[in-house]
Amino acid sequence: MLSGMLNSAVSGVNASALSVAVAANNIVNVSTQGYQRSEVVYQTLSTRQSGTSYNAGGVLASPRQLTDAQELSSTDLGTEFVALISAQTAYSASLKVLAAGEELSRSILSIRA
Repeated sequence: MLSGMLNSAVSGVNASALSVAVAANNIVNVSTQGYQRSEVVYQTLSTRQSGTSYNAGGVLASPRQLTDAQELSSTDLGTEFVALISAQTAYSASLKVLAAGEELSRSILSIRA
């Protein structure tokens, strides 16, 4: 249970980091003629469930380049800044899950001691 929770949170941190990297790349190339922006596609990692047990899955993020025949960059700064804010929020939530997992681990260890 605890490892599933931590793995799920780490996958969220990684997905957020990828989102920031993709948005930053799009912003840097906003003036690049013919640049085709990229976006991040999120996919739920499969979970194994049996009876009363539940195993957290997490998220898989992968970049995808959008194709659009334009002479100018297809990047919209407003869209990219919204993506950055969303990534920041998701990153913060994932870190809170990691902190909760650490606290749970410490509680379990103190009970056993």
